Amino acid sequence: MAGGSARSVARRWDVGAAWLGAALAAAGIGAAVMTALPPVLENLASEVADGVTAVPIGDDAEVVVPADWIVTTHAGDRVSVRTPDGVLRAQLEAADEDATAIFSATPGAQGEARSEQLASGMNTVHADLADGGYVAVVAGPDGANVRVVIEVRGGDIAAYRPAIAHLLEGIRT
Repeated sequence: MAGGSARSVARRWDVGAAWLGAALAAAGIGAAVMTALPPVLENLASEVADGVTAVPIGDDAEVVVPADWIVTTHAGDRVSVRTPDGVLRAQLEAADEDATAIFSATPGAQGEARSEQLASGMNTVHADLADGGYVAVVAGPDGANVRVVIEVRGGDIAAYRPAIAHLLEGIRT
């Protein structure tokens, strides 16, 4: 009888170890799903820009997103895009305020905002952000403004300045 109880205790340990292993495996699978799911869901709702078709930003503006960029969100007054490599992400939003009000409400704007006229004839005011990002306001002749906030993940924003210029050139009001 003593041998039977030893086998019973050993069997309980085996069952307990199996349950522990199953729980750890389920936790690992859960963590993997939570890591992989957000980008997958973002990609389901995204589309690749053709560089010709304009995407509306609210009622008074639009943007021709550079070819091969990914339009990840397009809802009402806001458009979100990213470069094909996923490093640069930009939020474009219709704005009722002028550039001064937008910059004063933007945390982390560094130094003086620079103003220039784009080749498209639109005016832009832009500045770097303390976190390495970039903010710009593109203003049209009719007073409609588009606020652009850019984030560069894992890269140097200097390498993406031509891409930023290309995106800003595509904005129309």
